[in-house]
Amino acid sequence: MDGALALCPPVEALLSLPVPCADPDERLARRWGRVKLPKLGWVRFRWSRPLGGRLRSATVSFDGRHWHVSFLVDDDQPRLAPGPVVGIDRGVKIAATTSDGDFYDRAFITAGEAGRYRRLQQQLARTRKGSRRRKRVVARLGQVMRRVRHRRIDFNAQTSHTLTSRYGTVVLEELKPKNMTASAAGTIEQPGRDVRAKAGLNRAILDKSWYGLERALANAARYTGTTLVKVPAAYTSQTVRPAGAWMRHRVRAKRDSHVPPAAWSLRTWRFTTTAVSGLVDMVLRQCSATACNAASAL
Repeated sequence: MDGALALCPPVEALLSLPVPCADPDERLARRWGRVKLPKLGWVRFRWSRPLGGRLRSATVSFDGRHWHVSFLVDDDQPRLAPGPVVGIDRGVKIAATTSDGDFYDRAFITAGEAGRYRRLQQQLARTRKGSRRRKRVVARLGQVMRRVRHRRIDFNAQTSHTLTSRYGTVVLEELKPKNMTASAAGTIEQPGRDVRAKAGLNRAILDKSWYGLERALANAARYTGTTLVKVPAAYTSQTVRPAGAWMRHRVRAKRDSHVPPAAWSLRTWRFTTTAVSGLVDMVLRQCSATACNAASAL
């Protein structure tokens, strides 16, 4: 992009600015086009895909090094996705597990990138605040995390597209990652317990991007017509789908020394699919209750 947007300094930040499109876009070449935005004028951009609809608005974003513009279009095509119901359990070991037994997960950072990021953090600790050397180290840190962030966004987009294309109703636990990743340090008067363990759990939750997957599912569901349902998370991991009974003890997904790896994997799979099946059962009971109430009202 050019114009006034190219004058911003290359600092590591995330900026998103939604603006209404005053004029439609124009294609200057096979891979280049331009659009007229309010307060910005004509802005050139590189085409990545055809719009395929009526232009509604544009969002200008800055990820620390590159500027991006995304368009909201209306294709005027009603969609309805009748299909089976699936429950999704989000975890810290496996990003997403469905009630059908499918696992969706990937590593967002390589071993080499993790080592380089650790060394850059050590360099950052030896720099002086406000110095040029510190800015260079921060920019290199941003380059590593930019790759990780792009992989995470790509994984959420592909997973949400697969699920919404295959199922008509997707069930999620109503989780609040912001509250779940709060620090356990406490105060001086009331210090917290197991602070380091809680910090590790917080990093694992944030690395799997629970909220990012939820947002990607919501965006994909609007395009495919899939219904996204969120149910309370309480007791969903204790309901057994076939019998509807309550499990007295939750199966511990722990690799014991006396348990072979094959048995540990099977036990973990049974616990995960049982937990997700509880989500599906809860939604089906709610839908049945709603249908009965509507019939009685008639």
